[in-house]
This record gives sequence, structure tokens and C-alpha cells, in this order.
Amino acid sequence: MKRWIPILSGLLLAQLVLALGLSLYGDDYSAFEPQETLLAFDPTAVDRLVLADDEASLTLSKQGTDWKLPEAGGFPAGAGSVERLLERLAALQKGWPVAISGSAARRFEVADDSFQRKIALYAGDRPLGELYLGSSPGFRKVHARPGDEERVFAVALNNWEVSPRTDDWIDKGILALDAAELIRVRMPGFTLQRDGDAWALEDLSEGENLNREAVDRLVRQIAGLRIESLAGTEPGADQAESQPVLEIEVGLRDGETLRYRFSRAEEGAPFVLKRSDQEHFVELPGYAVEPLLETKRDGLVEKPSEPASEAQS
Repeated sequence: MKRWIPILSGLLLAQLVLALGLSLYGDDYSAFEPQETLLAFDPTAVDRLVLADDEASLTLSKQGTDWKLPEAGGFPAGAGSVERLLERLAALQKGWPVAISGSAARRFEVADDSFQRKIALYAGDRPLGELYLGSSPGFRKVHARPGDEERVFAVALNNWEVSPRTDDWIDKGILALDAAELIRVRMPGFTLQRDGDAWALEDLSEGENLNREAVDRLVRQIAGLRIESLAGTEPGADQAESQPVLEIEVGLRDGETLRYRFSRAEEGAPFVLKRSDQEHFVELPGYAVEPLLETKRDGLVEKPSEPASEAQS
């Protein structure tokens, strides 16, 4: 038994030395709470955020109750998209750090001058928080470092959710209309006019009947157009006034008239639309516009079938 006493005493001494070293030179874990929020801020107080990567930077600014893209001429941001991001950021928790030294920031790509994404939050000119995002340790996880500390954490977020690309934040439903509010549709070769709750085709010939299913489908297509990206506020070469590929006029119940002017640079390219109530030119995919191009008067009418006796003769 006596021979174990020196061994145990040595182990105890080693533990005491290790504890003393940690207390003098190690990070202070006693104050760390694993459930502590990553960024301490009020999402409702944020009125500006800046998203950046190593190539681009994007600002989202709150104007009244709406979020806008000031670098894109004040184009509206997607409804609820910014609020959802702010709520995600406010809910992130630190957990246990994956690294505690400043030198690790570069290895995890969350350093001040070497990062995959950077988020800066403001209330007016007052900074509310800063977050660096880097490499991914696993599915739906990313390494993150708050700007005011050196520790690195793994949090439930994706870098693509904080993209600094304009087209990832625009309101793609800005063209949407309530189909019930349309009362007139004028397209090449025909005009549809709403008569009460039903549609009527101008100059319907005797023996022709309106194909109501085809008309309803056309109205829904126009009312439900969604954009794909922005094309700026100045017309391109393919938007010359003399070269539209399609023009549509839509009348609304409130008396407003909207004019749609579609153009296309070449086969396979996106369609460019300028609507009369909006400043921007926007791009739409081919599958959204081609059905409109293919709509002709003949597709909106149906002729009664011949009587059986005439067909047999």
C-alpha cells in the first residue's frame, strides 16, 4: 500500500498544476452558457442589413413596413424573406465552441479578412451585430463567429440563405394580380371583356361559343406571372419600341389600365417585360410567356358539333 502513496500523490499534484494552468492561461468557460444566443439583438429593431461575400455586397433597407433593395433602384425585396432571416439569426444559439483561438478563424473561413459570408445588422447608423459564416461541418450546418469574439461555433444555417445576390432577394411575385379584379384583356386578334361574373369575347360570331375553361386559364396565367430576375431600369437593345414580341393590355375594376410589353433578344433567352406601372424591366422564363404567345382567338372559341344526321349524310 505504501508504494502507491507516492504515485497517487504525484497524480494529485499533476492535476493541481493542470488546474492552475488552465485558470491562468485558458479561456474562461465558467461564464459560458451553451444555450446563449449567438447574436443578442432585437429583430424588430433592425432597419438595415448588409450581406457580403468575397466578391459582392448587398444592402437591404427597411422603408416604412417594406424592405427594399437600394442598390437596385429601390426594388421591393421578397415579402417576409428578410424578416424570416432576422428571426433565424436571432434564434441561433452558440452551443459549445468548436475553436477558441483567434488563429482558428482563418482555418474555418470566418476571419475578418477571409470569410464565406458576412452579415452586418444596423438600427439607423448604430451597429447591432456582426456575424461571419465560413465552412460547413455537416448537413445544414455552418461555422460561425460573432464579430465581437474569437470563438467559433457550428450553427444551424446555410450560406446560401444569406446570399449577397440581388436576384435572390427580389419580390418575384410583384406582377401578381387578383384574377377577379381583371375586367378586360386585349391581345393581338381579340379582346375579352368581363360581363358581370362571366367573360365575353368581342365580335363573337353566330355559331361560336366561348371556351370558358381556356379563357379562365389565360386570365390566371396573366394574373399569376412571376419574374425570374431584374433587367435594370434602362431598356436594352432587344427592348426597342418597334420590336415587341407580344403586347397585352389589361383593365382592372378600379379603372387602372396595365400595359405589358414583352421582348426577347434571341431564341432561348429570357423574355424581358416592361409593365406600364413599374419602373424596372424584369426577366421571365420562357415557360411563363410562351403559352401567352401561343394564345390565339381560335383557341378561345368552340364551334358546336354537327348534328348526327348531317354527319352521317
